[in-house]
Amino acid sequence: MIMERRVEEGESVRSSVRNKGGVAEFISCDVSRPRDIAETVRKTITLYGGVNTSSNNAGIGGPETFPYETQAQWDYVIEVNLNGVFEMCNRIWPIMVKGGGGTIVNMSLGAVVTGFSPFLKRTQAVSLQPGIL
Repeated sequence: MIMERRVEEGESVRSSVRNKGGVAEFISCDVSRPRDIAETVRKTITLYGGVNTSSNNAGIGGPETFPYETQAQWDYVIEVNLNGVFEMCNRIWPIMVKGGGGTIVNMSLGAVVTGFSPFLKRTQAVSLQPGIL
């Protein structure tokens, strides 16, 4: 199951997988919206009967750098980068347990462990990443 908020990109990935002989479905999902996550998980269970793997790779940086970012920009980054991971894990964990187990992979910025990235100027992108780890 491919989940992406940008429909054109999600459909492109699905087509690429299918063109190489793979099986893939696409569902539009904005992880900043808990309802999108709930609906995506429901559709996944309907199509596949369960969930045994999740790769949480959604992440954004705000359009501004500190100290010019607004509270609304900060809040949206938190919704995507931290709360989206929590909500997805919270939704799929009981399904994985019921199904006998599974794997969850949560991605983060390399800057968290290496200490350097062009995103370091975007405090909201870097400051949230340890919360995922």
